[in-house]
Amino acid sequence: MLEVEDPWLQDVVKAIDDLSSPLEKVLNQSIYDDVLAFTITELSQYLEKLVLNCSYNQLGGLMFDKQVRSLVTFLSTKIQWSVRDKFMRLTQLAMLLSTEKLTEAKDYHDNGMLARLGSVELKQCLRLRVDFRKDDIEKML
Repeated sequence: MLEVEDPWLQDVVKAIDDLSSPLEKVLNQSIYDDVLAFTITELSQYLEKLVLNCSYNQLGGLMFDKQVRSLVTFLSTKIQWSVRDKFMRLTQLAMLLSTEKLTEAKDYHDNGMLARLGSVELKQCLRLRVDFRKDDIEKML
């Protein structure tokens, strides 16, 4: 099991491990992968909804970014295909939430690093940062 210090992440990792370990023993690899793929898709969509209902400062954004990366790393050990694609939107949200300045977010957007997020979602995410002014966000994009 992945070593994590964050209590929330420990709970998520344990729940996934508790769910997947018995299934891995009784299902063939293809069906096991399908069950985990469904679970991972649902988890990423659920987490995205949760993220968009919170507020952050830069430290909170950095912590969330670390949590997402750790979760993706753990899930990559549980399944034979890459889970990064399923978490791409969440990863891009985390990247935005962890930026130091709005100009960083604009650079990410201009360089195509936020391809899974539209302009409306980009602004919505940046508005979650309590240390970014709303009018600066509107002017930027």
